[in-house]
Amino acid sequence: MPPRKKVEGDAPAEEPRAVKARTKKEATRQAAPARAKATAKAEEPKPAKAEEPKPAAPALNEPAADAGQAAPMAAAGEPRPGKEKAKEPKPAKREEAPEIVEEEEEAAKFVPKAKPDLPADLRKSLRLRQSMSRHRPAFHRQEWFRHQRLGDKWRRPKGIHSKMRRHLGYRPPVVSIGYRGPALSRGLHPSGFAEVLVHNMAELEKIDPKKQAARIAHGVGTFKAIHMVMRADELGVRLLNVGRERHEELLRMAKDKNIKLAKKEGAE
Repeated sequence: MPPRKKVEGDAPAEEPRAVKARTKKEATRQAAPARAKATAKAEEPKPAKAEEPKPAAPALNEPAADAGQAAPMAAAGEPRPGKEKAKEPKPAKREEAPEIVEEEEEAAKFVPKAKPDLPADLRKSLRLRQSMSRHRPAFHRQEWFRHQRLGDKWRRPKGIHSKMRRHLGYRPPVVSIGYRGPALSRGLHPSGFAEVLVHNMAELEKIDPKKQAARIAHGVGTFKAIHMVMRADELGVRLLNVGRERHEELLRMAKDKNIKLAKKEGAE
């Protein structure tokens, strides 16, 4: 088949890959000397520039030659804008005079709470009870974790197939007599006192302050509570549910209202 004639407007024929690669290598070889010269020129150390001497600053005492120089000279003594002024020393703080304490506050001192007279075996029993309470587990009813409505109260398991009732080891502990505390200190207040609930002055006066402590009943009013607190201080009886703040408040109310205990007949 005869070769096709070239027509105007046709795109130039593409060169083969081998010709393209050879042309590219030749161009790289020709450009190598020029690139080496440019690199050597860039690596040459540049000569250091000679520093020009700075003009000396005009002295402050010298008179200004021109009117234009008078303004900077006059402003030389003033602080430059942007620089802060020297901080003035702050006046020393005045020492506050100590508050005058009233005689009543000085006289009021902390009175330690009354403690019982306990024999050695009872004190040992109280320490043992405290240690046993620290290691006693918390008792929960069966499946307390499954139903929120069951709460945290204890109920004995009664099911015939209950593994908890049979005391199997992988179930929670069940209340039993072995967890009970020592008999000698059973029912006593942690301080060692035997608690007595009082409702009136007659019950308060029957208390032995060396072995018993009083707990004022919930239904006792403020007026009667003031009398009971004042009487308990006279007898040396400890009140378990009257703290220091409440005690001071009741005595303050008694002083404001001028409440005093009635003296019994025959008393000096």
